[in-house]
This record gives sequence, structure tokens and C-alpha cells, in this order.
Amino acid sequence: MYTLYDGKEVKMNQKEILERELTDPDKYYTYAKEIILDYIKTPRTAEFPDLPSSAIAMQRKGKYVGVKSYFDAQNTYGVFVRSKYTVEFTVTDLKANIYKPVYVKIDDEIRGDWVDLD
Repeated sequence: MYTLYDGKEVKMNQKEILERELTDPDKYYTYAKEIILDYIKTPRTAEFPDLPSSAIAMQRKGKYVGVKSYFDAQNTYGVFVRSKYTVEFTVTDLKANIYKPVYVKIDDEIRGDWVDLD
């Protein structure tokens, strides 16, 4: 739910609300998982929580989307390990599945530049 007014001050207009709408959360989550799979050593073993889940946070601002969650995957010794991640990416064309990662953080390893979506 969005707050349009706080007292007498406008907090968010209709355009800003539409720029934050998660039009297709399933696709955004799929993109995030695909990005993560490109960055880990054992992608075939990766397991992610299913949507909907309180363990998955998503946010959008214009062409930028951020997803924060976790995955379980085997390490190089064959032991399943849980890793937390944050991914930010741009979506050029949702229908054509055109997106590009701009920030990837898996545990303490960071690649790219953080974009403030607030």
C-alpha cells in the first residue's frame, strides 16, 4: 500500500507509484535466480525458495529491480551451504526477457555498483 499524502505533503504521485509496481514478480524472481546461477560454482545444485515467500524481498524503481533472498547449493566439497544474496538489474524489455545485472552480492562477495531504490 502506498502513502500518497502525509499530512498536507504529497509523498508519491501516480507516476512514481507506477514506476514501483511489480508488474510481473515471477519474471523478476526468475531473472534474479538466473543471474545468481551465472555467478556460482555449482549452479546445478542450487535450490531457491518458492514464491510467495517471506524470505524473498523485491523492489522496483523505474527500470531497476532489486531482489534479496537466499539459496542453498553444494560447495566444492559437496556440502550444501546457504548463501544470502542481493541482486539489482535493469529490465529493458519484460516481454522479450531482456535484462542486465548491475549489482550482485552473494554473502560478502560484491560485483557491480549498488543502486539506491528508495
